[in-house]
Amino acid sequence: MSRTNLVLLILLALQGGIVLLQLVGGRGDEAVQAGPFLDGLSVAAVQEMTLSDGDSAVTLRRTATGWGVVENDLYPASADKTGELLQELVAISTREMISRSSAHHVDLEVAEAAFNRRVRVEAGEQTHTIYVGKAGPGGSTYVRREGEDDVFSVSDFSPHKLSAR
Repeated sequence: MSRTNLVLLILLALQGGIVLLQLVGGRGDEAVQAGPFLDGLSVAAVQEMTLSDGDSAVTLRRTATGWGVVENDLYPASADKTGELLQELVAISTREMISRSSAHHVDLEVAEAAFNRRVRVEAGEQTHTIYVGKAGPGGSTYVRREGEDDVFSVSDFSPHKLSAR
């Protein structure tokens, strides 16, 4: 057996071992279960919500009579549209983990300085900030919680629903 054939045989055996480990042990991402993205958040608890597209932002605040636009002296916002948006935010459910690394945040448009949309929701003492990125395959959208590196794929939610205008 020539030296080249021996090297190729060793590489083939190593590659086979890696494939076997992946089949038996998995990558670790499979342990992430689909579920609520903003676990514990309820529509009734939300007092303020800020929507940003990077160029502009609008803040909606709950008032005694409904919702108001903070930038316009609490001019009334559409209660129906605000309620629908909050219902959809609370209902966001993860499909799968896309990345555990911040190295992919810019490409997926979920980085702090390069995002498609950012939503900050204040509910009591809690503040939830999520970055909504670009569209993924199959009608999915990429999302990430502020302060975390994990990026998830979610379905039935589009960044276009989060207009800051």
